[in-house]
Amino acid sequence: QIPRDDAQAFARENRIHYMEASAKNRYNVDEAFLELVKIIRRFQETESPPPPSNYRGKQKNGGCPCIIL
Repeated sequence: QIPRDDAQAFARENRIHYMEASAKNRYNVDEAFLELVKIIRRFQETESPPPPSNYRGKQKNGGCPCIIL
């Protein structure tokens, strides 16, 4: 285990999200995963380039250009 104060200080110094979780006790495991997915999706929305101007939402083979997490 890592002392809470040390973990919080590390997160602050590195500008990263901090959340306590324990797989052993099933504490905050689902919440930590869902929060990570939210952060990734927000990042993708802000960092992804816009689709080309001729983008129609479907590929030539009829499939959808989707990202599944």
